[in-house]
Amino acid sequence: MGKILTARFWGVFALCTVVLICSAMGQRKESMDKVVIPQNRITMRDMGWPPLDIIPEDERSVTSMVVAPDGTVYGGTTGYRAHLFTLKPKGALVRPMGFVPGAESIRHSLVALGNGMIYFGTTRWNKGRADLRGKDILEKYKDFPGGHLYRFDPSAEEKQRIHTHWADPNRECPALTDLGIPVPGDGIYAMVGTGNKLFGVTFPSAVFFVFDLEKNSVTFTETLSKAPLHGNRFKSVPQCLILDKSGNVWGTWDYGKFFKYKPSEKKLVKLQIATPTIKGREFMNTVDAFALADDGTIYGGNTDGYLFQLDPEAETVKNLGKPMWQQRMQALVVAKDGNVYGIAGEEGGIARMFVYRVCSNEYEHLGMIESNHPPYFNWLAFEFDAMVVGHDGTIYIGENSRLAHLFIFCP
Repeated sequence: MGKILTARFWGVFALCTVVLICSAMGQRKESMDKVVIPQNRITMRDMGWPPLDIIPEDERSVTSMVVAPDGTVYGGTTGYRAHLFTLKPKGALVRPMGFVPGAESIRHSLVALGNGMIYFGTTRWNKGRADLRGKDILEKYKDFPGGHLYRFDPSAEEKQRIHTHWADPNRECPALTDLGIPVPGDGIYAMVGTGNKLFGVTFPSAVFFVFDLEKNSVTFTETLSKAPLHGNRFKSVPQCLILDKSGNVWGTWDYGKFFKYKPSEKKLVKLQIATPTIKGREFMNTVDAFALADDGTIYGGNTDGYLFQLDPEAETVKNLGKPMWQQRMQALVVAKDGNVYGIAGEEGGIARMFVYRVCSNEYEHLGMIESNHPPYFNWLAFEFDAMVVGHDGTIYIGENSRLAHLFIFCP
């Protein structure tokens, strides 16, 4: 009798366990929703037109974005091939323009000028083994002729397009003009522009250059760092650049210190002010992302995960602290309301979005970036490398992964 009761007990226990597990798998607890961005504020788009014309896997990591004067969002990818894509805010669908011949990466280098043209530079896909600490990445540049500078003409592409034809990521990107190689042997790692000038920095040699579009030639170069610091070969290469309200170009060089290039004087000045950092890690410090506010303040996020303010006039830096405990802050924008939105998180982790409320000087954690629309799709993104603000205030976020998507966020 005792054995029968024991068997019945364990049978009932097992049944209850199965019911509880199935119930947990089938339900989304309220507490889970609090760790992600509210779903009425975010959605996502495939990198193309499903089911056929989507940028292939391992070629769709979004590593550069820019908003053109007409409001069109342009993006560049990194992988086995680099692709250019567009998104019209009214249609809100990603349209692949095609791949860039011979290019692996468009990284932080998309520039939209007032003449209606889109400019970008190319480089290698800098993906290597973690244990080799960049030694295998340098191998990629041994026989590399150099990153090309391109001009894309949107109106010419539209004239060539058959309007009933679907987007085709497997065609060569049309309406491209090759402007040459600014720095032989180096890729174009980051770039900004204004008027008829483009300002860029190269990888792996960290050469700052100025390209004059009227002369169609490089008019200025200067090497920012001539030797690796303590074995960190690439820490002195700026991850990004930014233009201030006066047209000066800002970036970082050794030990996270800032430089400023003054176009009016054709002079690059290396300053002694630096980004905030954890003591002892100065030689590993650089800026991951910049954003410019309407009042001229420059906001930045660095490799240690600090947010800071840079006053370009006074040449001073104010530390705003760490919104997350992790390192890295690879995407940053100033929204239309003046608040600063950023994405922080280390490589291999799960990134989270935050907002810095400027007036109240406080942070709000918005959570992980997930688009959840059952039963159609559910996607939790891990890493990001590009973010821009549209003319209507919508924030567009580019995922950096082999199966990347474009996220659309309403602040």
